[in-house]
Amino acid sequence: YKRMRNLLFSALLLVSAAACAGGFQINTQGQKATAMGGSVTGLALDASAAFFNPGALSSLEHNQFVAGVNAILPRSVYLGPYNGTENLEKKVFTPFSVYGAYKLKGKLTLGLSVNTPFGLGTTWADNWTGRYVSQSARLNAVFIQPTVAYKLNEHMSVGAGPVMALGHAKLSKAIPVDDGTGEAQLKLDGKGSGVGFNLGVFATYGKFNFGLDYRSAVKVDIKSGSADFVNVPSSLIANGTFPQSTSFSTGITL
Repeated sequence: YKRMRNLLFSALLLVSAAACAGGFQINTQGQKATAMGGSVTGLALDASAAFFNPGALSSLEHNQFVAGVNAILPRSVYLGPYNGTENLEKKVFTPFSVYGAYKLKGKLTLGLSVNTPFGLGTTWADNWTGRYVSQSARLNAVFIQPTVAYKLNEHMSVGAGPVMALGHAKLSKAIPVDDGTGEAQLKLDGKGSGVGFNLGVFATYGKFNFGLDYRSAVKVDIKSGSADFVNVPSSLIANGTFPQSTSFSTGITL
């Protein structure tokens, strides 16, 4: 019994779970960092420091390459005044991260961070209560960050890197008109990019480490996205109330 209990306890230590409000931000950008609740700005655990604190890269002892993937299963229920409970469609999302660190001769360390700090989605039934607000929404964003870290002295190092974000958004909602085959829909699909930066300072004194990191916001500009109208009565297209299709531009700040 004692052995089984110890095995079960050890297995539970390998499992992490989080409950948070609905949104697109994902805080699983490193397996070690996730296990520590994200409190790693003042630690140099591995090459994921390129994301959590670029300055900490200089404290790594060896060249490193680490990668990870997570399975996220969002669940949500809408309790309305008339139709009872309506459930979000079950889907599995797999955000990933890839990091590398390469120490040069001297005090320089090069790093690379490729991850997905934003990117989830929601899908509801076509006839659910909030269909005129949203039927589905999906946002993917891949952040690519080359990094340079420099060791100022035995106690302090700094690091920085530009961030390039590649984004893709898909949304759909119902329109309260019907062509006889079903309610009309608006479907939006667009891709874009944006830039930002990441700065970090890392200091160590004896057994104490200190870290400070700043990651800027990144605005992803979507230009010439496609907007398609489905099941719209032909009379409403003919009189100009709705187009058959058009383009759109927008921006999403991450």
